[in-house]
Formats: sequence, structure tokens, C-alpha cells
Amino acid sequence: LVSHDAVDLLSWAHTLLIMKDGEVIQKGSPAEVYFHPLNSYCAGILGAFNLIDGNSELITSIAADKYTGKSVMLRPEHLH
Repeated sequence: LVSHDAVDLLSWAHTLLIMKDGEVIQKGSPAEVYFHPLNSYCAGILGAFNLIDGNSELITSIAADKYTGKSVMLRPEHLH
């Protein structure tokens, strides 16, 4: 089945294929693709997110060694 409704896909799909311009960008389980997208295009297809620079004060203050220099993708439900 083909759908552009992320809420619909995440609730019933066993495997997702994210495509762009006729090519598969990412393939995996809904959880894998949702929580570990390969890029911002794949992340955006499945919902809201923020991309934070790994050199930002926020990231260096909470996880300096792990993420320094890398971009960090956060979804709204990751924050409390």
C-alpha cells in the first residue's frame, strides 16, 4: 500500500520504504525509521522534529562527549 499519512503508516505497517524522486531513501520497521531516520527528509515525512547543532550550548551541556560536532534530531515526545 502507498500512503502519505504518517499516522496511518506508523500504526499498521510492518516495513516502511521512504522514497524520494523514485528512489528508496530508507527501509525499516516503523519504529526504526521513526526514531532513527537517515536524514531530515526521512524524519520530516513521519512527523515533527527539531535538528539541533551538536556544538550548541544545549547539547554540550547535557551530552558533550557523545554528540559534540554532530547534529541531533529531537522529536517533541523526546522532551519532558
